Amino acid sequence: MKLFKQVATATALSLASVALVALPSQATVEIVMFSNEDITDPAEEDADMAEALESLGSVTLFDGGDGSASAWTTAISGKTALVLPEGTLFGSDYLDEEAVDVIADFIAEGNPVIMTGAYDHADLIDAIQGVDRTWEDSSVDGEWALNITSDELPDTLPNANYAGGISNWADWTLADREGVFPIYIDSARSNVGVAAFEHGDGFAFYYGYDWYPDDDEIEDGTREAWNEALRLGAGGDFSSAVASSGISIGLSLVLEVGEAIEGAPVVAEASGLKPGSDWDLTLRSTPVVLDEGIVGDAGAILASVEIPAGLEPGTHTLTVEGTAEDGNSYKRVLTFVIDEDGLLGSEPVIGELIKIELAATGFDPVQLWLFALAVLAAGGIAVAVRRRKV
Repeated sequence: MKLFKQVATATALSLASVALVALPSQATVEIVMFSNEDITDPAEEDADMAEALESLGSVTLFDGGDGSASAWTTAISGKTALVLPEGTLFGSDYLDEEAVDVIADFIAEGNPVIMTGAYDHADLIDAIQGVDRTWEDSSVDGEWALNITSDELPDTLPNANYAGGISNWADWTLADREGVFPIYIDSARSNVGVAAFEHGDGFAFYYGYDWYPDDDEIEDGTREAWNEALRLGAGGDFSSAVASSGISIGLSLVLEVGEAIEGAPVVAEASGLKPGSDWDLTLRSTPVVLDEGIVGDAGAILASVEIPAGLEPGTHTLTVEGTAEDGNSYKRVLTFVIDEDGLLGSEPVIGELIKIELAATGFDPVQLWLFALAVLAAGGIAVAVRRRKV
């Protein structure tokens, strides 16, 4: 009986620990923003961004000083976030090579760094991650949609006159995508509006938006939508969402309405998967596995296949599924319609990222083990009592 009580006590402590971990942080947000008229636009863009951030906490402006590591260390010491507005800071007199390491260490310690109009900061992001990428930027039609699982983040971010995401995302290789999490992406999955670049325990965030003063964007709500995204990034909400979800999965059917479905290219891509786990890409209604494999060390996949011949007219789906580091499976489904002539009948519809829980009971592995141990212990006690009676 003592063993059962010990197990029950351990289970209660485990549940209490989970509850304590779930409590939200009340830490004060202290932001430092780089602002220098040689690089940024202090009178308009920087001022607008600072005003939007002041609702979170304190905002301190920093002009880079002499660009040395000591100047940057002093500026960001004790701060919780760093914001770098549009402007080519990397390689300038205001940020030397050792100062880049200071920013990298700041991110690695778990502090968010926000880089806006971020194609200007592409070289800085690459230097921090040790990757050499080809970046292209341009705006998109429509909106950028949320690409990770989160109940707190906005479902979409609006396109704008002064916006341009990573427009060659579809061309990035697995090496390019390592440690990159698209947070907002267009429906064709070819343009990323906001992305998280992992380094150590934190992230550098790419924002494909320029806070250039535009009356239309201020009046129609576009600016406030991006101001909220700015606050969410600097306040740590983006970091928490990426860390808790830790995965992005995408599917695209590269085909125009009215074109033949047979042989149409399908691209499946994902990041944040568990290395060594299985993934698969399946065509339905009658299940046909188009591609599958084992996730490599980078935790990412990138697959390109073709729609096979012989599909009947009607509604079909493509599903790509993989496993995250937390052991949960995630999937994304793309639905498309074939008309009587074997042509794509309408625009494909991409669904939200779906999380498949570890177990329907809601137990995590530790709690499930404790519960099983308790059951075994109770069973042993029952057997012992029965033997005494016999």
